[in-house]
Amino acid sequence: MDGRCPGARVIGLARLPGFRIAFVTDLAGYDGGVATIVADDASDVRGVLWEIDDDHLAALDEWEAYPVAYDRHPITVHAPEPVEALVYVARFSSPEPPSDRYLAGILRGLEANGVDAEYATLIRRLAGRDG
Repeated sequence: MDGRCPGARVIGLARLPGFRIAFVTDLAGYDGGVATIVADDASDVRGVLWEIDDDHLAALDEWEAYPVAYDRHPITVHAPEPVEALVYVARFSSPEPPSDRYLAGILRGLEANGVDAEYATLIRRLAGRDG
């Protein structure tokens, strides 16, 4: 986020109940799948909630190829209290494992922001790695 949205501020960790991470085919030319969320009542997604401005949103829209590759939706996350946030959801649903480089970026972000190692292991497993 620092490179794409200079000045964006981390609010803290957030949880999105009723969804899980999935990796799907993308148009952007990544060497593997990209992350999205899919409904799953037995799961939750953990991550970082950011405060962004309109310029940041425009930069993220461009980076995520909104509305071609991703849609953007308002959603309630828990941080720890419920708060409205925006989430990008891939428009494609064909499963495809991410590249090692892409997965490593996600895992670095989780670790840098204090998301527990158990969740990182789950992400590795969802990405088709041993965990």
